Amino acid sequence: MFKKIYLFFIFQIISISFFFIFFSSTKAQTTVNVKDYGALGNGTADDTGAIHAAFNALPAGGGVVYFPPGRYKVGSRALPLTKSNVTFKGAGMYQSVLVATGRTVESTANVSNVAIEDLGFDTTSGGSTQIDINGSGAPRPFRISRCRFWNTRDMNIIVLTNAQDVVIEDSLFHSPGVVMGRAVLVNFDANNLVFRRNKFLWLHEGIIFNSEQDRVYNARNITIEDNWFDGYWWLVKAGPHTGQGNSVTYTSNSLTDTNARFGNFPEQERRSTDVVVNIRVMPVREQGSATYTKNTLTDPTAKFVSSGILKGEIIKTSDGAFGVVLKVDSETKITVEEWLNDSDRLPRSAPPDGTPYTAYGVYLGALWGGGNFTSTRINVHDWWDLTGKRVTPPNGTRYEVLTRRTNYTAVHAEPGMHDSLIKGNVALRGWSDQLSFFGGPNVKVIGNYIADGEDMGVTLNGYNNLVEGNTIIHQGACAIWFNGNGNEARNNVMYDNQWVNPSSNGLGGICTDSASNMKIINNHSYYTGYGLARNGFVIRAHNSLVSNNSGHNHPYADIYLRNAVGITLCKNTGKIIETGTSGTVTTDNCSSLPIPTPIPFPGFEPGIQPPIGSPSATPSGKPGDANGDGRVDGLDYVIWVDNYGTNSGASVSLGDFNNDHRVDGLDYVIWVDNYGG
Repeated sequence: MFKKIYLFFIFQIISISFFFIFFSSTKAQTTVNVKDYGALGNGTADDTGAIHAAFNALPAGGGVVYFPPGRYKVGSRALPLTKSNVTFKGAGMYQSVLVATGRTVESTANVSNVAIEDLGFDTTSGGSTQIDINGSGAPRPFRISRCRFWNTRDMNIIVLTNAQDVVIEDSLFHSPGVVMGRAVLVNFDANNLVFRRNKFLWLHEGIIFNSEQDRVYNARNITIEDNWFDGYWWLVKAGPHTGQGNSVTYTSNSLTDTNARFGNFPEQERRSTDVVVNIRVMPVREQGSATYTKNTLTDPTAKFVSSGILKGEIIKTSDGAFGVVLKVDSETKITVEEWLNDSDRLPRSAPPDGTPYTAYGVYLGALWGGGNFTSTRINVHDWWDLTGKRVTPPNGTRYEVLTRRTNYTAVHAEPGMHDSLIKGNVALRGWSDQLSFFGGPNVKVIGNYIADGEDMGVTLNGYNNLVEGNTIIHQGACAIWFNGNGNEARNNVMYDNQWVNPSSNGLGGICTDSASNMKIINNHSYYTGYGLARNGFVIRAHNSLVSNNSGHNHPYADIYLRNAVGITLCKNTGKIIETGTSGTVTTDNCSSLPIPTPIPFPGFEPGIQPPIGSPSATPSGKPGDANGDGRVDGLDYVIWVDNYGTNSGASVSLGDFNNDHRVDGLDYVIWVDNYGG
């Protein structure tokens, strides 16, 4: 009986394998496996030559170069771009990793239909820019899907120069604390670029279009949609500048540490007149031992509410975990965004129950301009807690100098961008402007959620552009800043802006400066006691319409007309103050003014990051899905075959579908049963 079952099983393997081969030969592209051409994937041997050999084995019509799970050490131009219709595909962004020592992808020929899928790019070993696409020799179209880029050692991870027809989607960019770390730089003219459903974490800058404000380029037909940007500006420590104890004293505007040597911050820019050094002071709120889940900490002896712990403050544990407070649920329970390694800010499992923790508060201070510090003292504007309340830290409290943040943590475009859409993105904790555009016409910034930035939420310094349906909370300066001619803001909702900026009355929710022919329609600005939020609207403009807006409880003015000329006010609510204005017209006749329906916020809760990739091998949860792409197909079979017989360290990503720590025939049966699902 056993012999018959065994023969039946072998027959099934042969039959299904024949089906897979037949299916591939008739309906799918040719697939080559880099391990069949000598790649080891052990992270130490240089696999560049083997990858080239696999690529060269593809027919002239292209095909798939497949990377089974492993770590492939590679040098420059490891993924050639000299054939059309080629896909470089891994088993998943965490499973198939290119350990880069050079520029992994560099365009060298005009080819078409090239894609990179399900691969990780790790530059820990000293790699530079990972993907460099130049329009003079670039693939069109070119697509990057479900890839992960981290630990960049250069200013840019991806460079697109005169690029056209490029899609970057469902990918993760992660580079904690690297000075000047930038995800994507788009140089010169660009046409038809799409950035969709990506996550940009712990980077100084996200997507930057050009880097020279004195030149005008022609970036057009750009779509940046449903991405997640988080700059973590008060959460990344820099260098050795840390202190606490008897040598550390504070005033409302300074920090003195007699043991410090502040003479030359590694974060300061070369221009001494433009130095910005941020300081984080961390009073201990609570200490104890706790039980943990993926997103919670519970200590029955704690008093988290009474201790005044705020969203955005920090938890550290004795086993090296780091968590950012998302919510204080009760006196004994805290929800964190996720558990990360304190060393590299990568996701990790929850700490073991009973692990000691410390809950830290966060007070923020900033030095602006060169020369405002000595070797032992730093002068700051003020200290703020995360509600924007001015505080003076207790002497002896721990402080840390933060990584120098450049502008534009999410998206920035220099003059010349036009006919583009920025929609449905989340931009959090950005240093300076979070979404910033110096161009037009017809740039639409629609339905984004923007929170907790140090400076502006949206900056538009161009003409004939639209900012509509955004929710903007806790920006250090203004929620929306306009310069230029013919721009329009409508249906935006703003809460408690100007929360960490001591400037006078020139800041608030919507701010206009040197603007003309504006339309500001049906926007709402609220002050709930968080930060300064002195004004709802600050209008310095000419010949503009301010209609159907509402301001609520701002300390100075709900609508502040400051040196404005020729403003038409129509059915606005709240306290209106005019200074140095002329030609103001007040009317109740708004019947001819369009008031569009607000665009709803994207369908996930602010503060909870939507998953992109996962260390888990099967985020789809489908039995037989080894590479985590949500499909059970021939690529999963290839993974099972490559790892057949593995016992030590077997996992789903290696083909162990029944979790018995072996890759064997039983796992094949599971794959067969679910094939095509």
